[in-house]
Amino acid sequence: MTAITSRRLGERTCVVSVPSSLDATAARGLEDGVNVAMADGCRDFVLDFTAVRSCRDRRPTAALARIANSLVDQRCEVVVAARHIDLLTFFDSVPTWSKLQLALERDEALALLLERPVEA
Repeated sequence: MTAITSRRLGERTCVVSVPSSLDATAARGLEDGVNVAMADGCRDFVLDFTAVRSCRDRRPTAALARIANSLVDQRCEVVVAARHIDLLTFFDSVPTWSKLQLALERDEALALLLERPVEA
Protein backbone atom coordinates (compact mmCIF):
# COMPACT_ATOMS: atom_id res chain seq x y z
CA MET A 1 0.00 0.00 0.00
CA THR A 2 1.17 3.52 -0.78
CA ALA A 3 1.11 6.04 2.05
CA ILE A 4 -0.76 9.32 2.22
CA THR A 5 1.33 12.11 0.73
CA SER A 6 1.20 15.81 1.51
CA ARG A 7 2.63 18.54 -0.64
CA ARG A 8 2.71 22.09 0.62
CA LEU A 9 2.31 24.93 -1.86
CA GLY A 10 3.18 28.25 -0.28
CA GLU A 11 2.25 29.32 3.23
CA ARG A 12 -1.39 28.24 3.37
CA THR A 13 -2.02 25.60 0.71
CA CYS A 14 -1.59 21.84 0.96
CA VAL A 15 -2.45 18.98 -1.41
CA VAL A 16 -3.08 15.74 0.49
CA SER A 17 -3.27 12.64 -1.72
CA VAL A 18 -4.85 9.30 -0.83
CA PRO A 19 -3.48 5.99 -2.22
CA SER A 20 -5.38 3.59 -4.45
CA SER A 21 -7.25 1.90 -1.61
CA LEU A 22 -9.25 3.89 0.90
CA ASP A 23 -9.51 1.80 4.04
CA ALA A 24 -9.45 2.58 7.77
CA THR A 25 -5.64 2.87 7.80
CA ALA A 26 -5.57 5.26 4.85
CA ALA A 27 -8.37 7.35 6.38
CA ARG A 28 -6.43 7.68 9.65
CA GLY A 29 -3.34 8.66 7.65
CA LEU A 30 -5.37 11.28 5.81
CA GLU A 31 -6.68 12.61 9.11
CA ASP A 32 -3.15 12.80 10.52
CA GLY A 33 -1.87 14.53 7.36
CA VAL A 34 -4.63 17.14 7.45
CA ASN A 35 -4.16 17.75 11.19
CA VAL A 36 -0.39 18.20 10.81
CA ALA A 37 -0.88 20.61 7.89
CA MET A 38 -3.47 22.63 9.85
CA ALA A 39 -1.14 22.79 12.86
CA ASP A 40 1.56 24.07 10.49
CA GLY A 41 -0.68 26.91 9.28
CA CYS A 42 -2.32 25.51 6.17
CA ARG A 43 -5.90 26.62 5.64
CA ASP A 44 -6.40 25.86 1.93
CA PHE A 45 -6.62 22.19 0.99
CA VAL A 46 -7.00 19.96 -2.02
CA LEU A 47 -7.97 16.49 -0.84
CA ASP A 48 -6.93 14.28 -3.74
CA PHE A 49 -8.82 10.99 -3.96
CA THR A 50 -8.24 10.56 -7.72
CA ALA A 51 -6.00 7.50 -7.26
CA VAL A 52 -8.62 5.65 -5.20
CA ARG A 53 -9.78 2.54 -7.02
CA SER A 54 -11.54 0.80 -4.13
CA CYS A 55 -13.38 2.01 -1.06
CA ARG A 56 -15.71 -0.79 -0.08
CA ASP A 57 -14.60 -0.61 3.54
CA ARG A 58 -17.10 1.43 5.58
CA ARG A 59 -14.70 1.91 8.51
CA PRO A 60 -13.19 5.11 7.04
CA THR A 61 -16.53 6.88 7.50
CA ALA A 62 -15.80 8.06 11.05
CA ALA A 63 -12.35 9.40 10.17
CA LEU A 64 -13.67 11.13 7.04
CA ALA A 65 -16.45 12.76 9.09
CA ARG A 66 -13.90 14.00 11.66
CA ILE A 67 -11.71 15.41 8.87
CA ALA A 68 -14.62 17.33 7.33
CA ASN A 69 -15.71 18.67 10.72
CA SER A 70 -12.17 19.82 11.54
CA LEU A 71 -11.80 21.58 8.21
CA VAL A 72 -15.16 23.32 8.62
CA ASP A 73 -14.45 24.25 12.27
CA GLN A 74 -11.10 25.81 11.26
CA ARG A 75 -12.77 27.66 8.36
CA CYS A 76 -10.50 26.04 5.82
CA GLU A 77 -11.03 26.32 2.08
CA VAL A 78 -11.30 22.82 0.59
CA VAL A 79 -11.74 21.32 -2.85
CA VAL A 80 -12.03 17.55 -3.18
CA ALA A 81 -10.74 15.74 -6.26
CA ALA A 82 -12.39 12.34 -6.75
CA ARG A 83 -13.64 10.04 -9.50
CA HIS A 84 -14.66 6.77 -7.83
CA ILE A 85 -18.45 6.43 -7.83
CA ASP A 86 -18.59 4.99 -4.28
CA LEU A 87 -16.65 8.00 -2.97
CA LEU A 88 -18.80 10.48 -4.88
CA THR A 89 -21.91 8.79 -3.48
CA PHE A 90 -20.46 8.90 0.03
CA PHE A 91 -19.48 12.57 -0.25
CA ASP A 92 -22.98 13.43 -1.48
CA SER A 93 -24.62 11.56 1.41
CA VAL A 94 -22.71 13.23 4.27
CA PRO A 95 -23.72 16.85 4.96
CA THR A 96 -20.22 18.12 5.80
CA TRP A 97 -18.74 16.54 2.66
CA SER A 98 -21.64 17.39 0.33
CA LYS A 99 -20.97 21.10 0.90
CA LEU A 100 -17.36 20.81 -0.31
CA GLN A 101 -16.59 21.69 -3.91
CA LEU A 102 -15.77 18.67 -6.09
CA ALA A 103 -13.51 18.28 -9.11
CA LEU A 104 -12.69 15.19 -11.16
CA GLU A 105 -8.95 15.95 -11.42
CA ARG A 106 -6.35 17.14 -8.91
CA ASP A 107 -5.16 19.98 -11.15
CA GLU A 108 -8.74 21.15 -11.66
CA ALA A 109 -9.27 21.11 -7.88
CA LEU A 110 -6.10 23.11 -7.33
CA ALA A 111 -7.15 25.68 -9.95
CA LEU A 112 -10.57 26.04 -8.30
CA LEU A 113 -8.92 26.52 -4.91
CA LEU A 114 -6.37 29.04 -6.11
CA GLU A 115 -8.89 31.18 -7.98
CA ARG A 116 -10.72 31.94 -4.73
CA PRO A 117 -10.09 35.31 -3.06
CA VAL A 118 -7.50 35.19 -0.29
CA GLU A 119 -8.69 36.30 3.14
CA ALA A 120 -6.23 38.11 5.39
